[in-house]
Amino acid sequence: MFIIISGVSGAGKTTLINTILNNSDDFAYPKCVTTRLKRISDNCNRYTFVSPLDFEKYIYDDALLEYQLYKGNYYGTLKESYYQIQSDNKIAITDMGYNGIKCLKGKLDDIINILIDTDLDLVVKRMIERGESYETIKLRLENIKNERDSLLDISDYKINNNDNINNTFKEFTRVLKKRRIIK
Repeated sequence: MFIIISGVSGAGKTTLINTILNNSDDFAYPKCVTTRLKRISDNCNRYTFVSPLDFEKYIYDDALLEYQLYKGNYYGTLKESYYQIQSDNKIAITDMGYNGIKCLKGKLDDIINILIDTDLDLVVKRMIERGESYETIKLRLENIKNERDSLLDISDYKINNNDNINNTFKEFTRVLKKRRIIK
């Protein structure tokens, strides 16, 4: 089982995943590699930060379950990490963009994509709180509607996350109980 949490930048994907991982031993986050710069808020256990040349080696070695170019940086999920989660009888959970989701839906059968939707004002507030520059925020806002609409088209469920992570977590749990993934 692979659960993907999707949404625009600032929607609350990472906050929801952290809440899930802190409240259940049934889930694990597969290790990802990226060429983007490390943020102050990044959890070093989830990402390996590499150069574009090193990322190309991962591609060449067929070490990635999926990869995508997003906002000028590469992101990918390590196959070895995903398969270890499967062998541990846990549910893989990660956040992912449109291209990565499309790639995985062609490779794996057991995927659920849950879109986290958030009011635009909160999205901007969250980007500011995590230290994103004005230029980065402006660039992301220019594409946010198209990105959200694209994600909505390939999502299995939509959950609203309007500044109450506990309600968002309860809704996530309800979706998984409905699908009989958790009890």
